[in-house]
Amino acid sequence: MRRTSKYDMITVMEVIALSKYLTTGWEKFYFIVTPAELEAVLTDMHLLIITRHVPNGYRETPLHEYIADYQQFYRKMASGQKTDGKREFHTIGATRSLENHPYGRLHMLRGVSYQLADFDEPCPIIGYFPFYLYTSAQDKPTLTISCSTSQFPENTIGLELFFPKRIQYAQCEDYSPLQTTTELASYQDFLAIRNRIKAITKPLQISVMGKEIKPRVRISRSALEDLEHFWFLKEHKIQVIK
Repeated sequence: MRRTSKYDMITVMEVIALSKYLTTGWEKFYFIVTPAELEAVLTDMHLLIITRHVPNGYRETPLHEYIADYQQFYRKMASGQKTDGKREFHTIGATRSLENHPYGRLHMLRGVSYQLADFDEPCPIIGYFPFYLYTSAQDKPTLTISCSTSQFPENTIGLELFFPKRIQYAQCEDYSPLQTTTELASYQDFLAIRNRIKAITKPLQISVMGKEIKPRVRISRSALEDLEHFWFLKEHKIQVIK
């Protein structure tokens, strides 16, 4: 019988032991868009739960359900309320083809059959990211996105698209040498999503304590109008440069 955590998931070590491949490094892209814009970007994508187990028979998450969750989350941010990205909005996988992204690893929990992602190759992942503001040794305000959402969930500010840089496949009791992921079909999905977002966004510019900062984030014109109301910006008196 498989061990389960208090979150009703099989353990991380069990997941790794059953993986068809391992990955290392991430290509990341940070952005802020409205729910309607995100829906247009993902209109031809299949959305897949990859971070937790799902009922046996699950195949994909309808786009309208995912967008409804994001809309609720986005409205809360735009209204100036504190958010908890870790609990209120989940990461999702996206692909234009289900062929290389089956589910399997069946297991029972409290008499119910569940399954886990058993993909033949990775797919692009959409998550969320927080800001973290601190003062450097030179007493200069510094804004970073290289921080943990678990540690600063209330600082969630936007979305993150990411895809692994290198992959190695399981071979008997070992793994193949590392190789680039740029030849994978799903990497083209990553590029497609990124390019669509680039087409409707521009680099974000903000002012912190009189210092202009350009974080590695892109934002749409519509989202730019909402951003000044986000809790993190109001809390730290950050001005949006339009």
